[in-house]
Amino acid sequence: MHVAARFNQPEIVHFIMECVTSSEFINSLYGMEQSYLSRSEIITDLYLNTPDKAANDTPLHIASKFGHVDVVKELVSYDKCILTSLNKYDQTPKDVSFIDKLHFYSKLKYIK
Repeated sequence: MHVAARFNQPEIVHFIMECVTSSEFINSLYGMEQSYLSRSEIITDLYLNTPDKAANDTPLHIASKFGHVDVVKELVSYDKCILTSLNKYDQTPKDVSFIDKLHFYSKLKYIK
């Protein structure tokens, strides 16, 4: 997910999230289990919110940092995406935005 966020690939983000939220995909990995929903929620959380090892940036931090608006839109469309996670510099995705703050916030006003 971090690579897709870094290289502005919203279609890849969408495809990955479509897979990990699909009951058919999860069942193909783990078989038919009652715990499908919990597995899917855990995997979804991991893909959206796992920080990288360098700066502790989530995919949302990375997409924000490089101004990839479409990737940001795709990531925040999932309820599990944590909008206020902090990297190792105690910065949120809003804080690391590369684009001029006013321009960025006007385009991304849906980030809380």
